[in-house]
Amino acid sequence: MNSKSLLYLVFVSLALVSCGQGEPCNECSTLPDDHYEIKWVTPTGTPTLAFYDQGANANWTSSSQPATDVVPAFATDNYDAIVFDGYAELKNVMDNKRNYQLARWISQGTFYLVSTKHSKDDAFQANYTVDAFVKTGNASQSFLSLAKDFWRWNLSEENVTYEAGVADVRSNLLGADNYDYYLVAEPVLTAVKQQLSARDNPVALNVVYDLQEEWAKAHNGAKIPAAGLFVNKTSYANHRLAMDAFLAKTDERIVTAIDEPDTAFDALTAYEAEDTTSANDCANRFGFAPAIVKALQGNGANRFGLLKRNEVTSLSAVASDFASALGENIAFPSTLFLS
Repeated sequence: MNSKSLLYLVFVSLALVSCGQGEPCNECSTLPDDHYEIKWVTPTGTPTLAFYDQGANANWTSSSQPATDVVPAFATDNYDAIVFDGYAELKNVMDNKRNYQLARWISQGTFYLVSTKHSKDDAFQANYTVDAFVKTGNASQSFLSLAKDFWRWNLSEENVTYEAGVADVRSNLLGADNYDYYLVAEPVLTAVKQQLSARDNPVALNVVYDLQEEWAKAHNGAKIPAAGLFVNKTSYANHRLAMDAFLAKTDERIVTAIDEPDTAFDALTAYEAEDTTSANDCANRFGFAPAIVKALQGNGANRFGLLKRNEVTSLSAVASDFASALGENIAFPSTLFLS
């Protein structure tokens, strides 16, 4: 036995003795677990930029159908981490006692109400229709609140259709275009604008409302929270070193994607170049092409809305403030958040 292996066994033995036979302890949860591989799932779109160099990682699942492929994961222990709408899933975790805690807010809202048929000056009519996504999500919830309470739209449930994800809204907008309005998010907004303007008969896409601007006007400068990163409590207890390393690397990538977006662009371009089956592999995996990163993140614009860790002083305050703005009286216990 080499000296390295012997030293490791001594360390393990001492840790187990210090706990007492059969008793769990913090030291045991932080034993070396360098080989533990984190499994996580996210929707495509904005949150995936936080994983720009992980395209080839088989432990990461990304989906353009988050309502069916991401949300159900909270009811299982199949993943070590889940990224989705932070506010909606905090309520899910709390109400249904899911085995997850919010560890990070990784993005704020980049939501827009757009139309090929109407402008901001057009009054909303009773027969107008809206194509939105994920009814319980922050995008739809902030839209409904603004439409009813601040734009004074006479909006009913019959006016709004909810898709499983923003990718479906994009398909409808680029396809039959049967709706009066569409709720979209960056980077879908920029991609759709480019595609519509490149047609033989170009189509103008009007931004009717920037929901971030409207929300700030209505709520004293407040922001709409978006994606949250949740960790599985059992995984975190059993593999704390690996989980902390995963979180730290995610933090680093977010900083890089904001401050040095060319690095993210290069990683996405390299991933796409490795694909031998489809020119759209990056778009399928991440929800956007590499060029969109340069367009939206260049010169510090951060139009993906990523959040650096030091920009969020309190995980719980973000959720509580948004709940208050929505008129929901919700007390989020501290156990919902990774301390």
